[in-house]
Amino acid sequence: MGASQALAKVLSQPGLKSIVKLSQNPCGKIATAFKPYPASPEAVDQSAEAVTEVVAEAAEEFPLCRHGGWQECGMQAEALCVANMTGDPFAMAALVDCHFSKGSSAGAATTSPTLGSDCAAQLGFDYQKIFTCAFEGQYPAPYGKGLLAAAFNRQISRKIMTVPTMFLNGEETMAWSDPSKLLGAICAAYQGPSPPAGCSQGNIEHISAQHTAAHLGQFGDAPRCLI
Repeated sequence: MGASQALAKVLSQPGLKSIVKLSQNPCGKIATAFKPYPASPEAVDQSAEAVTEVVAEAAEEFPLCRHGGWQECGMQAEALCVANMTGDPFAMAALVDCHFSKGSSAGAATTSPTLGSDCAAQLGFDYQKIFTCAFEGQYPAPYGKGLLAAAFNRQISRKIMTVPTMFLNGEETMAWSDPSKLLGAICAAYQGPSPPAGCSQGNIEHISAQHTAAHLGQFGDAPRCLI
């Protein structure tokens, strides 16, 4: 189970949204002094040669998404636009989870071109407004009217080098790989007067059993050794 799925599972538990202050930040790389959309992601490592090809006043800072190119950057910009438009971080989380759930396992570059509008329709968002925010009138400026570039700069400032990276009360956690562990970690960190119903030990054990059953259903219960 991926981080977005685990997070969605946790947030669906009774009362969890009331104790979580969520902030999602897409990660990627900032490429400077390049013509928009270089032919290869590796071009960013050839900055000395590339800079000589670009007129200084035309140089732009723009996001570079290594796994899925402009499609990946576009999906991330759409999610940031939803958060910016609605002021609701949980709306962004729902869109990110839909993108991952409906997207191609082969990567963003092979994802359906209607993924953005499909997920917006499913969640009741106005896709025309999202598209306008994420793409229109911005070539060659960064996606999302600068939202994505700003997100990548936040990632760089925190020295985050791998994705997903998750912090809980300021401390990095690996609990994102298992919804029951993530739920338990959030509930353990909660210092309020009365924990929500979703934090009951019985519910955490129930989520753990569901996760184990799903894992066994996917991989089988026989030990495996890959050589």
